[in-house]
Amino acid sequence: MKFLNCPGLERVTELLSGLITGTGVVNGKVEAYSEKPIKSDRKLAKSLEQQYTQEITKGLITRQGSGSFGSLYEPNNRKTLIKLISTMNHSFPEYDFSSVREHHFNRENSLSKVQNAINITLNSCVDDYYPEKAEVIWTEIDDVISLEDCQVYSYIPGLSEEDPFSQLGVVWSMNYFFVNTKLKRVIYFTTQCISFNSEMINEQEFEEQNEWFQSENTWNKNEKWNNNSSYNNNNNNNIEEEETMFDFQF
Repeated sequence: MKFLNCPGLERVTELLSGLITGTGVVNGKVEAYSEKPIKSDRKLAKSLEQQYTQEITKGLITRQGSGSFGSLYEPNNRKTLIKLISTMNHSFPEYDFSSVREHHFNRENSLSKVQNAINITLNSCVDDYYPEKAEVIWTEIDDVISLEDCQVYSYIPGLSEEDPFSQLGVVWSMNYFFVNTKLKRVIYFTTQCISFNSEMINEQEFEEQNEWFQSENTWNKNEKWNNNSSYNNNNNNNIEEEETMFDFQF
């Protein structure tokens, strides 16, 4: 997987980062990747393929399958699962998601329901101001991935300390993958809310964020949301592949 440099998505990530709510700090990012494999992807795929092959030989994986990917007996289904695991590994390089199994994912059958779920969650963080930005955010995403042509998957956390979304202090999280096999691209939309009391937020950061929350208490006054200039020019036609993965950490 290669990170795609998309100016519009960088702006969306900026808007979803460092948001202060009554329960904690919300951070999110929206990243696009091409399916072109790099060395680490090939290594991961080889390792997981060997594991799945052994399970098929032992009868642990059969032709019958009703999960989000269908039966992992089929190579294309395994390829899709490995693709999502690889995307998460690139997005969170400090974690290893190779232990994630198919039951940690859910295939979403309705794009509109996914969009609505994301909109409702984010709107609850920013009161009545988010709807003004929702259309812009989804337009930026659609320009990169063509949403109507996508298969959508959600990720269900469950790896304890190995999973950044299951650690103590995480109030809630959202993880969605928009997969366009025609374009050979994946967009990863991820957000999480970290409690103010969590050790994941250092004391200085908490004081700064709490001071901001007490004085502003809303995104309505947040300059990064009021400034629409970056959206006036759509730069997603100039998507570039980068050899170096985009290293963003919550």
